[in-house]
Amino acid sequence: MPRDPVYVRLPSVRGETLVFVADDDLWIGSPLGGLARRLTADHTPLNDPKLSPDGNSVAYAGRRDGLSEVYAVGTDGSPVRRLTYWGDTMTRVIGWADDDHVIAISAVGEPFASRTWAYAVPVAGGTPERLLYGPITGLAKGPAGAVVLGVNQLARRAPSWKRYRGGTAPVLWIDRDAGGVFEPYLRGLDGQLEDPGWVGDRVLFVSDHEGTGNIYTAAPDGSAVQRHTDHTDFYARAASTDGETVVLPARRRALATG
Repeated sequence: MPRDPVYVRLPSVRGETLVFVADDDLWIGSPLGGLARRLTADHTPLNDPKLSPDGNSVAYAGRRDGLSEVYAVGTDGSPVRRLTYWGDTMTRVIGWADDDHVIAISAVGEPFASRTWAYAVPVAGGTPERLLYGPITGLAKGPAGAVVLGVNQLARRAPSWKRYRGGTAPVLWIDRDAGGVFEPYLRGLDGQLEDPGWVGDRVLFVSDHEGTGNIYTAAPDGSAVQRHTDHTDFYARAASTDGETVVLPARRRALATG
């Protein structure tokens, strides 16, 4: 008997491979559609899957063993590997440094849960390296060494606190020339800025400065802001890109599992 439909969430794309969360597990398929197969069978909460640059592995934050930790699994269905032992509920995966290192954030060792630092976590095992960006919640590396950082995007994302304009609203910072100096980015947009990424030489982000969360891109200098979706009711959320394709959950899209 088929089970009740479950919601498709938190997609990540890399070329012709798409992974996403549904039914408290990780699934893999194609961005063009068709059948998807289950990569994990833990039936426990997991978040933020990210495909490696070569598309051969997926890293994610899961609660299989209790509090949120970083795990990795091969797209060929090889066994899941646990990569961290932090014991911190704020742990999330935000990307990859290269094919051998996952970038994760955690507040481990910090006095406040909001102070999440980024770490390069070796897939082969070993001690994670703390990255010296300060407390952040997002990181996206672009062309010629440019870097965009996200700050204040934790479990409470914009759809949970619509049109919030207070002091802890998510914001972006940018280092345009790989000089190690970051500047506020797009502060003229009166909204919550989340999910930073790069599409070609343009910065990708989600913002609700026009009232509802939509997908935007802009030049690294903050000019030429362009909107790419036209949601007027439900917020765009959890945008992810491989530098060419952008994916995000469709509104009310469900997957029938059996």
